[in-house]
Amino acid sequence: MGDVADSVVLATAAKLLGVNVETFRVALTKATLIVNGEMSRSSVSMARAVDNRDALAKTIYDRMFTWLVETMSQAMENTSALNKDAKLIGILDIFGFENFHVRKLLSICLILFNFYFIYPLGQ
Repeated sequence: MGDVADSVVLATAAKLLGVNVETFRVALTKATLIVNGEMSRSSVSMARAVDNRDALAKTIYDRMFTWLVETMSQAMENTSALNKDAKLIGILDIFGFENFHVRKLLSICLILFNFYFIYPLGQ
């Protein structure tokens, strides 16, 4: 695992995802090309490997968030209609706030929007 900076992190992520660690490493660090039924692999640049990692993380986050919202919606639909008006769950999706220094204006606008428009709806 010489082309991965931290093999412990790679092994942990592979275990959590339920995939083979070597297959996972290859998926993140190699480009696969199939021409006329023949497969060839080549190493990708560090920047491309980082992009691959980030794209995977964003996809996992998106699918988990979608699953959470769908599961909560189904649970709320399956409950008694007696208190239907009293059911409200607010979710603030703040993915990307770890880059606050890059998205300063956007972050502030989202916080203000949620504070002044979304939060009062739940009161």
